[in-house]
Amino acid sequence: MNNITWSRFQDQTGRFKWSLVLLSILLIALVYREQFLDILGIAIGGIDRGYVLLVPPVAAYLMAIRWSRMRRNRKSNQGGWLGFLLVASSFLFAWIGHDRDLLAVWHLAPFIAFVGVFIAALGVRSILVLAPGFVILPFTVPLPGMIRQKLAQPLQAMATEVTSWVLNLLGVDAMRVGNLLEINGVQVAVGEACNGMRLILPLAIVMYAFVFSLPLRAGTRTLLLALCLPVAMACNVIRLVPTALAYGYMPDHASAVHEIGGWIMIPLAIGMLVGLLRLMAWADLSVSRFRLVTA
Repeated sequence: MNNITWSRFQDQTGRFKWSLVLLSILLIALVYREQFLDILGIAIGGIDRGYVLLVPPVAAYLMAIRWSRMRRNRKSNQGGWLGFLLVASSFLFAWIGHDRDLLAVWHLAPFIAFVGVFIAALGVRSILVLAPGFVILPFTVPLPGMIRQKLAQPLQAMATEVTSWVLNLLGVDAMRVGNLLEINGVQVAVGEACNGMRLILPLAIVMYAFVFSLPLRAGTRTLLLALCLPVAMACNVIRLVPTALAYGYMPDHASAVHEIGGWIMIPLAIGMLVGLLRLMAWADLSVSRFRLVTA
């Protein structure tokens, strides 16, 4: 078989594999439609679970920008048996989750099947190539209430404490009462504005997408990922300070200040990450995998 014939055979095989993947994904969506509809209902109905809606487009975006690398993966089919095992185990997860009323396990089943389909058709290497997109997929499963509360409570306390400290530093008489701040005789529930799911996780997801959108060195990427949560908390405090002041001194405009603050948090967080990258570049630290040669 000459090179031209072999190349055509590879192209036809590649198209067949992708068609098989797409067909399998449609079948997964059909078989597990109850899970998908339930997740969608939870994400839309719960104000602190809206972050779930961000995960699929972010995962798809991260996979799309790495899609061209899959061309080098056409000959790699190792580990396909693991994919079939994962697809089979997804039915076990669905049964256990339904039988024992474990909602998170029941919700996780279609995503296990999704990963299994990729491995079965394209090999284990396909998961490694598209890893950033697959890593974030489990966050599509809404966190159980107990875990959500355990995350929310310390975040609320931290947000209230730091906001109180900043206001006192600015000369504002702010007294903390639990997760409330009393300013000018008005109690402001700043802790409720930071319950971990409503703001911190959406910001962390967007920053995760930003970090994996750039050709950064592994060390730089690890550092930025480690800073995602502190940056998100800092952005939230920056929002809470004027919001608390507005509720204490300008209650008629407080809702507008609160909404505007929410909209600027994502660009503020991205701006802080860009600032960190520029600071590292200014310090002549190697940030990108590709370094420009200058005269």
